[in-house]
Amino acid sequence: MCGNSEPDPMDSKDFITEDFKHFSDSYLKNEETGETRVNWLIGLATATLGGLVLLLGTDHRPSFHILCWAVVVPALFANLALGVVTLLRILKRDSTTDAYHRVLDKYRAFFVAQGGDNTPLPSVMALLKRKPTRFFGGGLRDMVLVINSLFGAAIFMAIAFDISRGNAPTVDFEDVILNSYAAAAAGFVLAFCLQSILIKKVKEKMKDRASHAGGIVVRVDADGPKYLLVQPKGVSATVNVGRTWVLPKGHIEGGEDAADAAVREVEEETGVVGGILQFVGSNRFEAAGESIHVRYFLMKCLSEGTPKEKRERGWFPIEQALDIIHPDNQGLLVLANDAFARVSKGKVSA
Repeated sequence: MCGNSEPDPMDSKDFITEDFKHFSDSYLKNEETGETRVNWLIGLATATLGGLVLLLGTDHRPSFHILCWAVVVPALFANLALGVVTLLRILKRDSTTDAYHRVLDKYRAFFVAQGGDNTPLPSVMALLKRKPTRFFGGGLRDMVLVINSLFGAAIFMAIAFDISRGNAPTVDFEDVILNSYAAAAAGFVLAFCLQSILIKKVKEKMKDRASHAGGIVVRVDADGPKYLLVQPKGVSATVNVGRTWVLPKGHIEGGEDAADAAVREVEEETGVVGGILQFVGSNRFEAAGESIHVRYFLMKCLSEGTPKEKRERGWFPIEQALDIIHPDNQGLLVLANDAFARVSKGKVSA
């Protein structure tokens, strides 16, 4: 139990339902957007290939050499470029989907810990316990990867066919075909490998590179919501009455994600067990020559205990908290308070 808190509106049936609907709808829209992009890519590829086949099959057409460099190769390159852009958008879509999965995992773990089997919302709980998976790490991503590789193969094949055909007097037609197929295979492998490298680099860039994580914990008392602040290590609030209060935070340990680290650090520094509601924002600064990147999460207080660290802590209403918190944390607290207002009304933002 958190202090003298009154029944929290966030524990209500309506909030659980609306919160889940929000993430469910956002997840479906995100998936549909990715599918739409891939459908457009497939449609354009089909139209391009169909048009090239018809053009090459007509009787009164320019020579293949002219068509190859004026129409075929540019058209295939345009499709490949669009395919690469689509691939990047699909990677972003997959990252967003994974974020929704992690949020639902947090809900599932929390509800199970709170006795989820006895919830008055069995249908919602059943959905929360579902574990979506992605074929080979990304079905649409892999489909686009293969489509783009086929375009790479087609470009290499067209160029090789034109070059070999230009040497027709010295090269048998069978050799022209074999050279074209060999070039197509090389183009497919090259395009596939280059895209795989691109995927790896993009995914590395998308990874959470935060060095620290912290929590903005709220407790709903009879007189309204209050926020948890702590004094820096070695600082006493009785002799430091200025803006010395800060948000609890700490290093992200190996194998942890930022959200788990935030929950752990809040409990270690304050003894408060928090439940993640949503990501709030980041803060960057330099300390002792080290670049610090902190990700902060809005949490609700689940219980209070004895902290591992000897640091002064306090619960403050938003007006007082903004007056005493360190300026670097002030903007984050404003964002968290706005987010909590939306959460309390069942209007959680992604």
